[in-house]
Amino acid sequence: MNIEDQVVSLEIAKKLKDLGFKQDSLFYWIKVKNIEVYGVSYVINICGTNLEFEKIYSAFTASELGELLPLWFDCAKRETQDWTCRFFDKSSNLHHHSFAATMVDAMAKMLIFLIESGLMKV
Repeated sequence: MNIEDQVVSLEIAKKLKDLGFKQDSLFYWIKVKNIEVYGVSYVINICGTNLEFEKIYSAFTASELGELLPLWFDCAKRETQDWTCRFFDKSSNLHHHSFAATMVDAMAKMLIFLIESGLMKV
């Protein structure tokens, strides 16, 4: 399995940064100045290099997101081979599903929903 499949996608990493998430994770989406593609790297591999970084986004893992999400959510792989995360709040009777090709992106989409809905704070 590629590391890119174990961390949030670049698009979601950008959204989480825009929402104000602290950029502190084990992996990062990095764009080196004058190189057109993004890549995922351990923070330990980028410190102390002479590379000039144009953009950096935290590439959170499922474990890192699991620490941020509330206790009242769950994730499961569906028959269609994509992932869903489910949230239900008994007090408001609010029910929401997020879907993605990877579990980590489904978790991140749930986190984004909870923040944008005002149910959680960054």
